[in-house]
Amino acid sequence: MAKRKRYDDVMLLAPGEDVPSHHTHYTIESIVGTGAYGAVYIARDINMPSRQIALKEFFPARHPRDQAPLQALFDRERMVGMQASSHPLMPTFYEAFQNDGNFYIAQEFIVGTTLDAIILRRHPLPREWILKWSVSLCDALAFLHSRQIIHHDLKPANIRITPQGHLVLLDFGAAQYFGAGHEHDKPVELYGTEGYLPPELEADGQWIADIRTDIFALGCILYEMIAGVPPDQEQINQRSMYVTSSLTHRPNADLGLVKLINRAISYNTDHRYANAGEFLEDLREIAPPVLLINRKNLWFGNVNSGQIIPPMTVKLYNAGGGEIRGEVKSRAPWIVVSAHRFVGNTHEVTVSIDPAKTKERGKALTGKLEISSDGQEDSEGNVVASDRWSVECSVTLQPSPGLLKVTEQEGSPPAPLVFSGRKGQSISGTLHLKNVGEMPIDFEAIQTMETITGGVGKPLEGLCVSPREGTVEAGQTFTITVAISTAALPPGIYPAVVSIRTRGRQSLSVPISIRVISALDFVISKLGRHS
Repeated sequence: MAKRKRYDDVMLLAPGEDVPSHHTHYTIESIVGTGAYGAVYIARDINMPSRQIALKEFFPARHPRDQAPLQALFDRERMVGMQASSHPLMPTFYEAFQNDGNFYIAQEFIVGTTLDAIILRRHPLPREWILKWSVSLCDALAFLHSRQIIHHDLKPANIRITPQGHLVLLDFGAAQYFGAGHEHDKPVELYGTEGYLPPELEADGQWIADIRTDIFALGCILYEMIAGVPPDQEQINQRSMYVTSSLTHRPNADLGLVKLINRAISYNTDHRYANAGEFLEDLREIAPPVLLINRKNLWFGNVNSGQIIPPMTVKLYNAGGGEIRGEVKSRAPWIVVSAHRFVGNTHEVTVSIDPAKTKERGKALTGKLEISSDGQEDSEGNVVASDRWSVECSVTLQPSPGLLKVTEQEGSPPAPLVFSGRKGQSISGTLHLKNVGEMPIDFEAIQTMETITGGVGKPLEGLCVSPREGTVEAGQTFTITVAISTAALPPGIYPAVVSIRTRGRQSLSVPISIRVISALDFVISKLGRHS
């Protein structure tokens, strides 16, 4: 059982402790914080040490009657996390598991600063930031809504901005499914945050499974990015027409953006946008291009480096307005891309692995693919920083088994190796076994298959192979000597086969021709050679 230490009023895993899962082990580095239902740690995957993990631990049920709700909460957050993972603006989901009686979810740890902290520190936010993050948040929400998921706890504290300037939506603990197939789901018994709650919510805090709940919170967040504070809930509840009027006088907003916010936070739910996709369509009319990708991780698997590794694709798309163009760069020599420039609002890049360009074998190999858009000009003609994405490409290349080839033989079937000499002398020659695999290979010359001589009618005897066994290292060549005494052999050509077998059950049959020349023919050949 892992060691724990007291953190506030709960016992949590101590740094350095190991948490085994179905596929790997996680080493706890530090505690991020605790909530009503669990704690979040920063951890490392021992198989991917360069990858930081957000490991969420659910607090165990204190009473048997609490076990079923805990299981339901874990299952829902696991399912939502898995579905949300395929969007670039939500954490990558790695796995969910149970260990030592506790439930865990392992996700990508998002480095960055929460949006509420940025608003507090940088108010008023530049208009370009507001539009870019609004487009990003709408795109992420449209993705969730298309999968019948409501986030249900949208607020700046649940949004993180990465060092690259990307918005990432976090915390799916209050998420709920809606629509066909979920009519009988129980409402999530969690209270929201004042300032982001729509007025139609019931007074007892029961969450209503309606997309417009997210739309209202979305409008409140956009309002806060402009004004520095959420809209006045009392004015909204009184159906005031002046909730957003003060925004039009601010330098980081305009009438078009204010109209969108006004519709999103309307008291009348029928007047609000029906979904985030509809909101995004209007937002694109005033927004700059925003580069997004459909996946941040490409796992090519655990494969033999001698196998053909199927390529994978990354889809690039412009979630904002205008047109986008940019470039793709491989940051590792073994990552190969189909194109280095792109233009247009949708594009696919094919990514493949070239094992010949790396010597790493037997451990997880991780490299980066960098995708960036060209810089854009803002309304005042200033160049705005481009959008940049890093796609993590991972593969484990297992060394290919040893494989022997005879370097002197080419073609199929292979031509015999011819060894010639004068009768009465020993005839010898060499053949070279090359290991074209990536692991050492043991072999043995198990036999020499003797055949009847052409036209002479006597069996071939006394053929020697040396050495009879050995080991050929990867990429190395091993020399085998074949020799025979010709004292008892009349002149002629004697075919034979040297058979070589490896521990991997590879079998090589090397055809050989022993040519015995009479003394007279030998002299004639010498004279002819020097004439």
